[in-house]
Amino acid sequence: MDFSKLSLEERAKLLSPPTGDQMAELKEYQKRMGYDEGKMKSMKYRMTVYDEFLKEYEYRKKYCGVKDRIKNKQRERGSEMR
Repeated sequence: MDFSKLSLEERAKLLSPPTGDQMAELKEYQKRMGYDEGKMKSMKYRMTVYDEFLKEYEYRKKYCGVKDRIKNKQRERGSEMR
């Protein structure tokens, strides 16, 4: 699947929740987006890749956090009804 053609929101829905290991997440992002070692060396502004990664990483944390809170609220409501 070509993740580079998907929007940030679409990628967040498809990917698993982010881990706390940002370096491992960055490496996975680079693989997913097609930034291999050769391409990274030839890029003039590599920090843009890191900036794009951080935007996705933070969005995934927010997306997964909201989703987890909704599930917790549904569980609480279900236990209150019993």
